[in-house]
Amino acid sequence: MGALTTQQHVPSVFTAALFFGVYISTLFSCIRWLVWDDGGWRIRKKIHWTTLSVALLLFACALVNISLTLRGLMIEVNDPIIHPKPTPRSGKPDHSWEAIVECTLSNVSALAADGVLIYRCWLVYERSLRIVIFPILMWICGVICTILQLYWQAIQAKGLLTAWQPVNTTIGPGTVLIPFWGSTILLNAFATVAISARLWKIARDSERVTSVSSIKFLTRVMTESGVLYLVITTAHFIVWFTPSAFAISVVSNINLPIIGITYNLIIIRTSQAKAKETQSFNAARPASPIQFGNSMTFTKTLEIQSGNTDMSGDTLANTSKP
Repeated sequence: MGALTTQQHVPSVFTAALFFGVYISTLFSCIRWLVWDDGGWRIRKKIHWTTLSVALLLFACALVNISLTLRGLMIEVNDPIIHPKPTPRSGKPDHSWEAIVECTLSNVSALAADGVLIYRCWLVYERSLRIVIFPILMWICGVICTILQLYWQAIQAKGLLTAWQPVNTTIGPGTVLIPFWGSTILLNAFATVAISARLWKIARDSERVTSVSSIKFLTRVMTESGVLYLVITTAHFIVWFTPSAFAISVVSNINLPIIGITYNLIIIRTSQAKAKETQSFNAARPASPIQFGNSMTFTKTLEIQSGNTDMSGDTLANTSKP
């Protein structure tokens, strides 16, 4: 973050630390619902390891990112003269290995969360590849941009930044990150709308046993989480067109924790709703076959979003029929 003064760097890192603290609080609750069963503190018989692994991956990325950010600030505050940052012939500071790692971790976190979103969309639409073709293409675009970002940052020391750039490149490789976050925005907007539409249809087909509040809950969870993710990714996209290095730093620092918060909140809220739905269903027994099928449809849909199902066989296909 060579383009920032110390007075700007301190509040930027402080903001990042605040959001990281909020993220940690959601992570504990998320792991509770993924590892322990709905009724108490017994380990689940079937843990959805993919969902849990992504949650832990996001935590590792966020932890390394905030650690490197704090390390850079402490070096800047305590030792700014003894270890000055080198300046290449282009007149702009080199990207240190810490900056490269931070940018890469941010991209990897977004790709991991987007991958789970695509997976959920695929399952909700009964494993239809047609519905996820566009999100997959956007995800591949993000992978390519991440590889280009690594290359871009590695060659900046050779003074190749003298060419005109359409965005602010004083802090990071904005030219490559623009298409990355653009593809992420398109992916999330498409997948969020697709999943919300599908959930609304499933809830409507189950309206005999599903209350209006349940329908509103399903829509609200996906919409609110999707909007939260879209807000930070859109901000990260727009901020590269501004001349403010401080704004770029703040948005970049809070981006990764918000991605983790969004991921965790979906799991937490849908897991809690599934537990309540299962409890209500058990209390209402005996039920007619039609009521049983519809109730299981709604519960199974919640399991898909919470990650607490093994997704084996044709479970979703069977339960999605009225």
